[in-house]
Amino acid sequence: MLALPALCLLVSLPSLSIAKGERPEAGQASHVEITLRVGEDLLGLMDDLRVNDSTALFPRIPDNDGDSLSNADELAIGRDPNFREVVLALGDVNLDGTVDCDDLDGYIDNFGTAAIGELAALDIDSDGTLNAADATTHITTLVETSNGVVGTFPGDLNCDGAVDVLEDAFALIGSLGTSVTAYAQGDINFDGQVNVLGDAFALIANLGNTNNPASN
Repeated sequence: MLALPALCLLVSLPSLSIAKGERPEAGQASHVEITLRVGEDLLGLMDDLRVNDSTALFPRIPDNDGDSLSNADELAIGRDPNFREVVLALGDVNLDGTVDCDDLDGYIDNFGTAAIGELAALDIDSDGTLNAADATTHITTLVETSNGVVGTFPGDLNCDGAVDVLEDAFALIGSLGTSVTAYAQGDINFDGQVNVLGDAFALIANLGNTNNPASN
């Protein structure tokens, strides 16, 4: 099967607001825009130009993007009915409804990357790019730890609210010198590698720290 790239087609057409059998008057025109992607419901896209939600040819309520809002309802509130809008919670890059250690993996090898698409959820300082400041703020103020407290310390690899030897330092040592894809494996500086200078020292600096007020 021939794979086609996504297309965006903008068509400017005269809009004929005339009754059947009449001819348009000279100069009668307006602007119509159609956004088209290859692979979408082309019949559904045509529904945008229809007034009614159902006809003999299209006996259904048109919902091009499948978000349970009809095209007419989306157009009425100023949204594009051809593209589903996803609301991203700050820090929840995997869209599982929880800001946890798994979301931190999105920073790996992405420092300096434009915060677009799902990566926008990781742009904590809203400067348009992912950086170390985003990752640090994410860990210290947004991550929900398993003890029910929000925010922990760099080096808390299992996000239990404490940086310790048995569960965190040993996990880092086990990955030392290797390429990894997860923060939980010891990549504290999110460069895709676990090493002494960038990761082990960061863990040691926070060793013994806990987010549990009763332990402080």
